[in-house]
Amino acid sequence: MRVSDEVAGSLFCYVDIEERILTRHPLRTIRAVVNDALRSLDDDFDRL
Repeated sequence: MRVSDEVAGSLFCYVDIEERILTRHPLRTIRAVVNDALRSLDDDFDRL
């Protein structure tokens, strides 16, 4: 049986990742390193 969109919408929870991960958490440093590495590859990706 199919439910209305109003009911289905309440099944999802949207959270702001910036609020969930502590400021000093190691994932923030890892994210910065990965973003820099990917940014340095932008020209290579554009050529592909």
